Amino acid sequence: MNRYILLISVILLTGVRTHAQRNNILKLDVHSPIMRTAIVSYERIINADASWGISLLYTDKSEGITNADYLSRLAVTPEFRYYLSKDAAPAGFYLSGNFRLQRLIAESFEYTGIEPFASEVLIRSISTVGAGLNLGFQEVFKDRIALEVFMGPCWNSGDKRSGLSRSGNERPNDIFMPYVGYFLRSGVNVGFLF
Repeated sequence: MNRYILLISVILLTGVRTHAQRNNILKLDVHSPIMRTAIVSYERIINADASWGISLLYTDKSEGITNADYLSRLAVTPEFRYYLSKDAAPAGFYLSGNFRLQRLIAESFEYTGIEPFASEVLIRSISTVGAGLNLGFQEVFKDRIALEVFMGPCWNSGDKRSGLSRSGNERPNDIFMPYVGYFLRSGVNVGFLF
């Protein structure tokens, strides 16, 4: 009789532990503030090998690394991850594919040539869609804290080029570079499992 009680207790406790596993991670990118950008991510573990997630990116009116004098960005990036490690997700190496919807607003000052130091502000905006692949590594500490690094190529629409027979700017969306066309997406995230 005691063996049956012990067996049932072990089964119940194992089931409770499995059910109590933390399958959600809320993350904050710690290297994006350098560019006056905030990136918040959410990841949900689907099974031992896979997860899905979504990231929200916001850049205020900043001088960053673009061809514009000021650029603002808002982006939503859903992604799917496949974990390559023997350990269960969310720990180990992974490959991920992502899709990005992005809105960019650029401001530039253009010299008008009428008076010395006279210029006008040109404001342009564009919405883009894109896709990318990432290779990353995530480690979980004390079943609560996640540390993640990733990098990979990304492509966004909007890299519009005019034919050479047309007059004017041959690359009208050059002001939004490097966030249109091909670029490298990277991140260093710290997260909290719940």
